[in-house]
Amino acid sequence: MTPLTVEQSWARIETWLAQHAAVSHGLLRPPALPGDIAAAELRLGVTFPPDLRESLLRHDGVQLQDGTLTLGYYGPLSGVEDIIRSTGFLRDVGEDVAEHEADLDEEDRDQYAYWPHERLLITLGIGWQSSDGLFLVSRPGRHHGRVGRYFDEDIPSFTPWPGLRHVLADFATALENATPFNGRTPLAFEGRRIWDDDKTIISHPLSPSASPPRPRSRWCRLRLSRSRPSRSTTSRTPSSPSEPRPSRHRPCSRTSCS
Repeated sequence: MTPLTVEQSWARIETWLAQHAAVSHGLLRPPALPGDIAAAELRLGVTFPPDLRESLLRHDGVQLQDGTLTLGYYGPLSGVEDIIRSTGFLRDVGEDVAEHEADLDEEDRDQYAYWPHERLLITLGIGWQSSDGLFLVSRPGRHHGRVGRYFDEDIPSFTPWPGLRHVLADFATALENATPFNGRTPLAFEGRRIWDDDKTIISHPLSPSASPPRPRSRWCRLRLSRSRPSRSTTSRTPSSPSEPRPSRHRPCSRTSCS
């Protein structure tokens, strides 16, 4: 089966958000300018994989506010400036362990090195900053465009997704069918896309997973009130003191911690 294109998957995502989560839909940023993408490639010294370029030309990331679209624990998709900032930061951290990874060949470096020069962090992680998330391999070769996962203080690894288009296609399917994506189910509540771990949250009446109305127990009302984002905070930035800060101490690599 031929995978959907990036544009086809984004069209499905946008349609679902417009129908069920208007707030989240409104937080999608407009397309990136081709000149901005070219400038980012020049600054980072890499060529963005085609899937990433196509996605950025559809949406230059998202606005980081209450209700923003996220890929579950992987966090919001990064815009051009986020990719520049995150990649630069992680390259600096990776220099601390480069000498311990000198015996890795190029293909092993794509997967196991802490942060090769050609790797691009494309989401902002659960903390909405450059501490974890999904990455893409930009180096030409067998792993070009492949999607991996990186979490702070852990060894990176590849995911089953061959490219970003596969991530977006699976995410669109999860939205439309209210099925799990990376272990969590996307639902709609009060105009926002939310995540549910065990499907005990009452979804929006228009959501495909919505059940017929029923009385809510005191426990369910309490759960809803705790799971709903606070309305007193309308924006969230990577510098928020309530979020984890990226660690700059020497990370663990496969060769130094085996």
